[in-house]
Amino acid sequence: MIIGHIPAGYITARLLYSRLQTRCADLRSFLWAGVLGALAPDLDMLYFHLVDQRQHHHHTYWTHFPSLWGGLLLLSVVWALTQRHSVGAMLAVIFSLNGLIHMLLDTIVGDIWWLAPVVDQPFSLFTVPALY
Repeated sequence: MIIGHIPAGYITARLLYSRLQTRCADLRSFLWAGVLGALAPDLDMLYFHLVDQRQHHHHTYWTHFPSLWGGLLLLSVVWALTQRHSVGAMLAVIFSLNGLIHMLLDTIVGDIWWLAPVVDQPFSLFTVPALY
């Protein structure tokens, strides 16, 4: 699924840049922040494979908690609203927005704990049975 998150991050960043270009630095930085934000939740795969030995579903790690990405988005939007011409704030907004979009995309066929860490209940739109 990592291949699907890269274009989603790029498309989101590209569409928002055209609307916010007067407040942002260059397109290249904005696109990089968007793509890195779309990939950031899957950094837990390193821990999943190298340390945890695949004992727990990687969507149960804190990097896949929507509350984390929603909180980061809220903080970065507040930062962007208080510092109108801050390039860093706009890069933080696109980074955290794409992290949250990653959660939405993973929810289509993968379990995401939308109410974590308060409730231990996974949600997904469709279930794909594991055959192998």
